[in-house]
Amino acid sequence: MLLNSTSARTVPSALYFDNTPIALCQNDQDVIGPGSALLMTVRKVVRSVRRIISVFLRDNFLFPLNRPDLNKACNLLHSEASEFVSRLTIASDNGRDDELKTVRKYFSISDSKIYVDSDNVSFVFNTRIVESKKPINGKSLRFVLFSFYGHKQITNNKETDWKPLNVQDQALGPLLVMRALKKNGVKLDSIITNSMGNIIISEFDSLSIEDKDLIPGTLIINRGLTSIKKAIIKLYTFPMRQILDCAVRISGWAADPETALINFLNDSAHHSPLKSRKIILIEALRDHYFSNEGGFDPNFHRQLEATGAKVFRGQFYPACLNERAHHAAPLDYLTNNFVSKIYGKEAMKIEDYESVSDSIARNIFLEGTAESHTNLYVGGNLETLDMATRGIYPLLASAAKSH
Repeated sequence: MLLNSTSARTVPSALYFDNTPIALCQNDQDVIGPGSALLMTVRKVVRSVRRIISVFLRDNFLFPLNRPDLNKACNLLHSEASEFVSRLTIASDNGRDDELKTVRKYFSISDSKIYVDSDNVSFVFNTRIVESKKPINGKSLRFVLFSFYGHKQITNNKETDWKPLNVQDQALGPLLVMRALKKNGVKLDSIITNSMGNIIISEFDSLSIEDKDLIPGTLIINRGLTSIKKAIIKLYTFPMRQILDCAVRISGWAADPETALINFLNDSAHHSPLKSRKIILIEALRDHYFSNEGGFDPNFHRQLEATGAKVFRGQFYPACLNERAHHAAPLDYLTNNFVSKIYGKEAMKIEDYESVSDSIARNIFLEGTAESHTNLYVGGNLETLDMATRGIYPLLASAAKSH
């Protein structure tokens, strides 16, 4: 047993799922209909050009770990993350880090493969399961970690790396994992989308009514992508800004989670059995990517509240770090200090000088009378499963010390 709770299904080391394709609106339609041989040739050329642009954007701007030639900084980060996970899982470690020992005492880590089969293509998704060994404050906790890297797809009996070519395909991975978990009796209670992991929300409003029920009642957006267009405006100037904006629209990478979330919540208000959703927005005031012109609208929390959702919005400034590091600062570095800006406290209350990790653990994971809480963590564009494990560590530590 991976969870000491009779009310929650375990996630096995291998999970098989016969898939009915998730219905997403298609924005990658052929620009030229069927016709003469000349038109068919033009269509193939257009598809080839679109694919070239898509791969270039994916591997150089959006999801760079698809490239084998990682820079030294990324290699160092991933090596450190792997070493950290080893220390977290090996009981013989004699280090003096009492917090790490406490987390190891209360949580176990294992990897699980999710096999998704359909008529045309099959997928093998690698996930990581972090679970409490025993209830914490009466509640068993489980985190299902999803990275956008390290997966396989099988087409015509040929196995290749899973490397999506547009927003829809990128979002499909975690959505298929969510459906597989649901079909096997694993109920998700919350989602954390970190940085570019927020790209999956851009497809929430395109889901069928049935698949909209995959989305749990609590969404936690941790310094997440607002839209590709806004990120381009934030990071580039003329003429690169105009070139990239055109390229992402042509190639199908023009994700807009900010608009999609509003649309999804408005639609869910009519079709979802959930009475109210909780939206937790965690932002950095000086986020290199997603602040100011690259950030959510100043009134975004009010727009979310207008849909009937309960909202917490916190903007934080970890003064001990260089501003370039604020986007990736650990959640326990984000505290409600005198610089912080807090809007909407219905979904979560944070005390003065309390860390975001402590507040989320207290208000979301350990709150209520349910016997268990299962969270899906969708990592960013530089996160392997080891990096994702490092990313949720402050939440594990906050939960463990609440015992």
